[in-house]
Amino acid sequence: MLRIFHPIGQGAFYSERHNNFNIVYDCGEWKKSKKSTELVKNSFEPNSTIDILFISHFDYDHISQIETLKNNFKIKRCILPVVSSEQKKILVAFFRCFNWASVIKLVENPSAFFGEETKIIYVEEVKKEGEENNNEKVVDLENEQSGSHIESGKRISISDWLYIPYNNYLKERYDELKKEFQILGLDVTKFKNDIDYCIDNKKTIKEAYNRLTGGINSNSMMVYSGPIDKNLYYIKRLYYGLSPVDCKKCLLFKEIFETPSGCIFTGDSNLGDVLPFYLKYHDRVGTIQLPHHGSAKSFDFDFLRKKNEYLLYFPTSYGSKNSYGHPAQNVVCNVVKSRSYFIHITEQAYTTFIQYIAR
Repeated sequence: MLRIFHPIGQGAFYSERHNNFNIVYDCGEWKKSKKSTELVKNSFEPNSTIDILFISHFDYDHISQIETLKNNFKIKRCILPVVSSEQKKILVAFFRCFNWASVIKLVENPSAFFGEETKIIYVEEVKKEGEENNNEKVVDLENEQSGSHIESGKRISISDWLYIPYNNYLKERYDELKKEFQILGLDVTKFKNDIDYCIDNKKTIKEAYNRLTGGINSNSMMVYSGPIDKNLYYIKRLYYGLSPVDCKKCLLFKEIFETPSGCIFTGDSNLGDVLPFYLKYHDRVGTIQLPHHGSAKSFDFDFLRKKNEYLLYFPTSYGSKNSYGHPAQNVVCNVVKSRSYFIHITEQAYTTFIQYIAR
């Protein structure tokens, strides 16, 4: 199996390739540049099938290139978080202000966006504390009907490999949105229901968007990807900076060879929200996609004190010329201090990060 963190820049695009099964988690870049479009077009062999496309949330930099993915490859299934009708209204209003027409259809009606050949499956929000999800249940992908809903924590089994999605509701992010609107004198009710009001206040709305932590989405779906049994698979070889590292033969990388093969794709969740999810599978996880391009606001430093004894890889996608200060230097330094690896993924081809995983 290959796990690839693609060099898309200020966005997110990750894939995993089993023998005859392809997975993609998010596919977008903040400017939808020609370079990122070509990257997506050439990410798989012609006429390939994407067996599962996971969408973490609907921020533009995570979904802007899904149309390119759809137009060049067959997508069998799209698994995405349930989003309330109120949240959809907010997203669509924002996208209209930014002239992001290409993704409005995806938000409003995923079935119409992808077409009949793609099965749409929605993941419910994580249940409240004290209401346990039945994590032993396995989703039967072949028999699951398009438009069906599954619980967070249900297992998707690909032979002896698992994918477990968690749709996390981030109430504090929605509260932050309302607070920013109030500070800037915007009426939330008019914003959701009056397109003329949005257009008239476009400049102010853009200012609110740019001030928000991690975008406007209140939901961000994490996905655990890892073996059923912690001892089944390990990371055997790494490719980074266009150079291979054989973990077994190189004594300097003995620790890497012993690193578990599991990964948590986080979307734009706060790292603190990832912690309970991580602790369930900590003995199988060796890689965590760092949320929100390495922003300090989405980083929980307490996470590093609670991680297991294994080193962790923290691949982080960001644009090398972004104006947000991503990644935060304090985040980079603390990751290194915790005996882990901060992996820089930019728009440069040599920052492609590939993990070769085998028994």
